[in-house]
Amino acid sequence: MHTLDATQLDQYAAKGYLVVENVLSASELQELREVTDSFAAQAGDENADRRILDIGEHEGRPYVRRVKSPHRHHPVYDATVRHPRILDIVAGLLGNDLRLYGSKINLKLPSGTGDAIQWHQDWGFYPHTNDSLVAVGVLLDDMTEENGPLLVVPGSHLGEVYSHNQGGRFAGALDHTQIKDMLDNAVQLTAPAGSITLHHVRAVHASGPNRSTGSRRIIFQNYAAADAWPLVGCGAPGDRHLCAGGDWDAYQDLLVRGQDRQVRLASVPVHLPLPGAQDSSSVFTTQSGADKNYFASSGAME
Repeated sequence: MHTLDATQLDQYAAKGYLVVENVLSASELQELREVTDSFAAQAGDENADRRILDIGEHEGRPYVRRVKSPHRHHPVYDATVRHPRILDIVAGLLGNDLRLYGSKINLKLPSGTGDAIQWHQDWGFYPHTNDSLVAVGVLLDDMTEENGPLLVVPGSHLGEVYSHNQGGRFAGALDHTQIKDMLDNAVQLTAPAGSITLHHVRAVHASGPNRSTGSRRIIFQNYAAADAWPLVGCGAPGDRHLCAGGDWDAYQDLLVRGQDRQVRLASVPVHLPLPGAQDSSSVFTTQSGADKNYFASSGAME
């Protein structure tokens, strides 16, 4: 059983993030890379399913920048969201009754072309009845200072919950001028491939462009305590039909460990992601609607 020690638990409680190395074996890592490469290779396929693949363009060439809900589209990803070592670690933070809220793979091309993710709190996208949620990043490549690592503001999960609306609509990004004082304290989460990062749902975080010569691929797996009920629908966008559409068994299949629990309502601040973005098909198009982004579209700071 892969459990967290007291020092790690204290760090997560105080800072809102954690890095745990050597979680995946070399063979597990290789299999994930191969499957991910097969999805990335579909970028130029006219028949590629845009509901699964978020395809960008650089210098006239298409590339996959995100795979949406990969656990629904390949068994190796489904096995990874249920990986015993990962769930042991998450259970140390949230308890033994765990539900998967969603998953995605972010891929960043080398040499500055990989898309930046603007400063935000995950809580702004999917508030629940309580904030016992954590995002796990599974590193398929070494995450270095040069290739667009996760940036997190320590302790921000204990502070303010910010509106992610700009221009009267949900933009999926913070007005960075309102948080500029805290950004000087941001830390880079670097670690070797096979490690995982964990950050609290209310932690202020972002990631810059990939300025290295290699790829930067991360699977993000979002987990909630089983007593946390989503205020904007069941599961990530691709799964929200599960309870609203009456497919309760499918929704319950997202319970990856333990058992279902009575909903717990906590006193937590919430900004609902409403009115919705004009184009919510991609986090990149959603964030492009923000007036005050920290990173320009090229990945450079504004």
